[in-house]
Amino acid sequence: MKNKHQKILKKAAHKLGYENSLDKCIEECSELIHELVKLKKGTSNKNRTISEMADVELTMTKLRLFIDKNGEKYRNSLKSSFRRLNDYLEKTA
Repeated sequence: MKNKHQKILKKAAHKLGYENSLDKCIEECSELIHELVKLKKGTSNKNRTISEMADVELTMTKLRLFIDKNGEKYRNSLKSSFRRLNDYLEKTA
């Protein structure tokens, strides 16, 4: 993440707090789910879906500042998820 974006997220996390950040992340995930259902039905505006994806990513990144400040646990989980995906792909090839 770029340093400028990281500063903005840290400022937002500090100003809005954990509970508000958690509520906002839940709200954004809900909006993304709604857009994904529309995408599956073929009634989606893809720009709106992309916008919701970006909102979810931003709010999740902000929430991680509270849950995993240095990001180590998140990076380890991400690596593990990639290994599981790779194992699955190799088994189904």
